[in-house]
Amino acid sequence: MNSIPENIRSIFRKLNQAGNPKIPPLPEQEERQYLETIGQLRDPAALRSLFNLLCRGKESSRNMAAETIERIVMTANVLELAQTDANFRHMSEWSFRYVVKDEVAAIARGLVGPIGLLSFHGSGYVRQAAVEKLGDFRDGRELPFLLIRLNDWVPQVRIAAKPAVEARVLPDYAANFVRCLPLIYRLEINSREDHRPLIDSIVELLSKDETRSILRRSIVRGNRQVARSVLRFLLERPKSDLLSILVEATESGDPPVRLRAAQELRVRLEGDELRILLDRLGRHRDALLRRESLFGYAERLPELAQDHLQNGLLDTRRVIREAARFYLRGRGSTSFVDVYAAELGHRSARHRAMAVCGVAEVGERQNARQLIPLLQDPTPIVRKAAVRAVGRLDSDGYSDEIFAAIDDASAGVARAARDVLRGSPGLLQPHRIWASFETTDQPHSRRLLISLMAELQWWESAPLLLRATAYGDDSAIAMAIKYLDRWRGNCGRLTVRPNREQFQQLEDAFDQNHGHLTQEVIEDVKTQLDGAARNWL
Repeated sequence: MNSIPENIRSIFRKLNQAGNPKIPPLPEQEERQYLETIGQLRDPAALRSLFNLLCRGKESSRNMAAETIERIVMTANVLELAQTDANFRHMSEWSFRYVVKDEVAAIARGLVGPIGLLSFHGSGYVRQAAVEKLGDFRDGRELPFLLIRLNDWVPQVRIAAKPAVEARVLPDYAANFVRCLPLIYRLEINSREDHRPLIDSIVELLSKDETRSILRRSIVRGNRQVARSVLRFLLERPKSDLLSILVEATESGDPPVRLRAAQELRVRLEGDELRILLDRLGRHRDALLRRESLFGYAERLPELAQDHLQNGLLDTRRVIREAARFYLRGRGSTSFVDVYAAELGHRSARHRAMAVCGVAEVGERQNARQLIPLLQDPTPIVRKAAVRAVGRLDSDGYSDEIFAAIDDASAGVARAARDVLRGSPGLLQPHRIWASFETTDQPHSRRLLISLMAELQWWESAPLLLRATAYGDDSAIAMAIKYLDRWRGNCGRLTVRPNREQFQQLEDAFDQNHGHLTQEVIEDVKTQLDGAARNWL
């Protein structure tokens, strides 16, 4: 069930307060502004609450709720409407206001969206009346609701929806069935009766040559559910233009559609057409399409594959590098560490960075030594890759270098070093963290080190965070106080008893720095100190 985002939920809290007799009603203008805000967000998760307002609110609220529902429904995709219908079925019967079927049009203010929403009502009589009313509209907005009701659990509702859908299986209505293809495929899986004849008639309509242009546009410009359904439809019913459609589909806005189209083309094309396609895929922004290019060369044009596989070793994405190594390994190449090591001195920063990543992926612990000079590379992208690679290969052996990288002038490099240390708890020693904190002049480094302080257990973390409140800029001080405040809700710290040294460090740090703290944190630290002291009495 879709949850309502907090920003929408807070608006409905204010709107629902208007029905409380102890609270003055909201001015109509303010109420309209709230509903307009919901309409602008166009989130289908709001439909359930708007439905209650439509059926139970005061007259002005109902009018505005109907308009807002209309705005949201008109931009929602068909699967979102189907999910809304499913959400309505989870509502208690007491959540639905009793509605006489003759009132459906009046309650909905004659708008398709609210009538469609009433077709989700808990009462079969109301759903049937809403379906009959939807049959009066012919602009396509009503079709998703009719298709959803074809699977209604009340036979009379299904019987009302079926002729309405059948009457729309016409050439001038085909674009609306294309938009609703996900719901048509859904009927094949979830159905309370055999809709095969109706589905076949819709498929026959969409298979006509005059509908082909609509299907082509939907792959590139339609929403992702429609694009995927259209691609499936075209692959199941191939025609002479299928290959050109698949080429267009590689530029779809939906990654799974692009990938499926590339996979199909890789298998179906031959000769120069295949080579031209693979070259284009090899330059694509989508890494999975670049990988399909490697697959195509290795499996379909092996005589041309070697150079492409060698270039794939230094691709910016790991999936490409792994695919290249897989096929090169099958051709007898094994010493990939040497290949990557040879590129560590390349004049291109991107080449150096990808070579570092390659060494990290295939190297052994001893290869970390080759990467240490690159921690001083003039380009941040190379330094960041080197920090991550050294941390992966031998973080214990080069912990000093990783700690030093937190002081890097590039925030990205410093974050990479922090992430390596966070993933190696054995390296997080309080004295080392504090030494780095005291010596750094980089504001971003101070904040990253404070986050590492918070990774320690309470009796090691709290003294460092208290001392940190006397250093750095305001943002670092606020961050240290925030972590101290967060510790107040951590009951697990009570299971750890401090030794004398830890107790003394916390007591000294508190005495020297409590002036920066909130009263809540002061009380919390005092409580922990008093509790620890009593354990020794």
